Amino acid sequence: MSQVIYRIEESVIFSPEDTGLYRQNQADNVVAISNAAARLFTLLIKNKGNIVERDTILEKVWDEYGLQASNNNLNQCLSTLRRIIKNMGIDKNIIETIPKVGLRISHAVQIEEINLQPPTRLAADTPPKPVGHTRKKIKKKLFYSALLVGLLLMLSLFLNVFHLYNNLQDSQASLSLSQSYFPLRHGELCAAPPTETPLLTTLSFSKPL
Repeated sequence: MSQVIYRIEESVIFSPEDTGLYRQNQADNVVAISNAAARLFTLLIKNKGNIVERDTILEKVWDEYGLQASNNNLNQCLSTLRRIIKNMGIDKNIIETIPKVGLRISHAVQIEEINLQPPTRLAADTPPKPVGHTRKKIKKKLFYSALLVGLLLMLSLFLNVFHLYNNLQDSQASLSLSQSYFPLRHGELCAAPPTETPLLTTLSFSKPL
C-alpha cells in the first residue's frame, strides 16, 4: 500500500502517517506533532481553498476518535503547526483563520500530494515454496529419469537381438551356399570303403621221384 505525503511550498514535507514534518531531503530530521495536529492539518489540506468550520474541525479531529473536543485544544494544535512551519523557513501564512467561522488553507499555497510506492521485494524475500511441492517435483524428475533409462536399455537389448539375428541369417546363408558347390550323395556317405584282396602266391611242391 502506498504512503501519501504532502510537499508544501516545495520545501517542507508533511507525512500524516508518520505524524511529522521535515525539510525536503532531510527525512532524518523529523519534527513530530500530535495525532490531533496531524489530523487537523490533513483535514485542511484535503479541503484546500475552502473554509472548514470550527464545529466540523472539532468533530472530525476529536469527537470521532472519542476524544474531548475544545477550542483550547484546537488553538494549541493550530499554534504548534504555524510555529513548526515558520521555523522550517516558510514565512507565508499557510493556515488562515476566518473569524467566527473556521480555518482555511488558501489556493495560493503550493501543496503537492505525493504517493510513495513501497520498495520492490527482492528475490531473496520471496517466501520459500512448501516442502511438499518440492518433493513432488523431485519425484516427478526421478520418475522421468528412470523411464528414460528403461527405454534406453530396451533399445539396446533390441539392437543386440537384431544384430544376433542378422549374424544367424548370414551363417545359414553361407552354409547353404557351400552345400550347393559340394553336394554329397547319401550312398557315398554310407557305403563302406572297398576291401583289398591280398595277392597270394601259390607255390607248387613236386614230390620226389
